Amino acid sequence: MKYILALSLSILFSSQITKAQDDDLSTFHSSKSKKGSSAGVDASNAVYINIGSCLRGGATLGYQRHIVSGLAGYAELGVIVNDYIGRVDLVDNLYQGTNTYFTEVDAYRFGKMLSLGAKYYFDQSMGGSYLGLDYTNVNIINNKIVSTSALNNYQTVMAPTETVRLPYNSNEYKLLLGVSSSESNFYSDVNMGFGFRNVSYREIDTENMFTYYDGTQTVGALNYTTKYNSKTKLWFFFAVKLGYKF
Repeated sequence: MKYILALSLSILFSSQITKAQDDDLSTFHSSKSKKGSSAGVDASNAVYINIGSCLRGGATLGYQRHIVSGLAGYAELGVIVNDYIGRVDLVDNLYQGTNTYFTEVDAYRFGKMLSLGAKYYFDQSMGGSYLGLDYTNVNIINNKIVSTSALNNYQTVMAPTETVRLPYNSNEYKLLLGVSSSESNFYSDVNMGFGFRNVSYREIDTENMFTYYDGTQTVGALNYTTKYNSKTKLWFFFAVKLGYKF
């Protein structure tokens, strides 16, 4: 009888301890869950700088808006001096490469960069991993003039004095995979992917220096021609964006 009573009391006491522990664990998990949910920022807007544009030779500011259910749209606008990365071609060396007698004008004329895109966030909010579609246009006018140092071998030379305007235009269509921060108001975004870019540009095609005798002295004369090129290439894209979301 005493054994049954002691066993009953032990079971009752153990159940009370177990219940108390369960309550503590439930309270702990609930508190932890609330803390975790409060760490995320439910933002609908973001303003940022595209660091990838800086690597190409420009500066771009962007604005992103979360529309609905993980779908967001963005626009970026900026200026660019020269598309240093985009001009590289493994087959043709450089688009609008160096010339023998022509040099770029020191006072650069800024070109334009424009990007429009859409993202789908898997977490249904403006944070976490996403798939994106992007269109980017790079438009530059490169100005070149005849370099006086290249004509030092000629006492008298007839050379063009006008500035040669060489347009450069790149239209880019991208499929991107990326990830955005979601823990604070600090906005960071990294993405990469593949796509196609159509590069159309004009470049100096030929430079011919010849000499002739004008009756009193030998004169050098420079002639040149330009040509238009257009190429579509498979391209790898990468970007890092930093800013503020609210």
